Amino acid sequence: METLNTTQQRAEPEEHQQQCDAPPRLRWEDWLGAAILALLLIMTFSNVLVRYLSNQSFAWTEEISVFLLLAMTLLGVASTVAANESIRIDFVLNRLGLKGRRAILAITALLGMLVFGLLGLLYAMTGWTEWTYDETTSGMGAPRWIYTIWLTVLAIAVTLRYAQAGWRALKRGEG
Repeated sequence: METLNTTQQRAEPEEHQQQCDAPPRLRWEDWLGAAILALLLIMTFSNVLVRYLSNQSFAWTEEISVFLLLAMTLLGVASTVAANESIRIDFVLNRLGLKGRRAILAITALLGMLVFGLLGLLYAMTGWTEWTYDETTSGMGAPRWIYTIWLTVLAIAVTLRYAQAGWRALKRGEG
């Protein structure tokens, strides 16, 4: 069994503190979410401005805003899972041994994969129905499946992020 001298023991917390103080790495989900948020801000502000100045409204902004909010939600979930910042009870998780932690995190990842995999399947089936029956949106008259297909892609991206989290759990005991 190897023992650490006091210099090595003091260096470890400083190294850990430097890792904690490092700025978080931005992922593609973060960049896309920020772009969507900026687009939502511009659309909403322009709609309010036009409504105030002309008593008219951009009716098309509502259906695009709803889609963008759904997309931003899925991107937020993917980003949270990728950064290992999912909601959990660390008080309990940290008191488990490595095997217990791995098991809980792997089960969590499997459940996340199941939920978002089923959501992706539901979006795909909905998109197929919308395409088959040539459904259009009420505001712009655009094909509905154009929105639904992107939600399918994002639900699959979340499923893949949960698969990565499950792999990390099994390999290293981290979420």
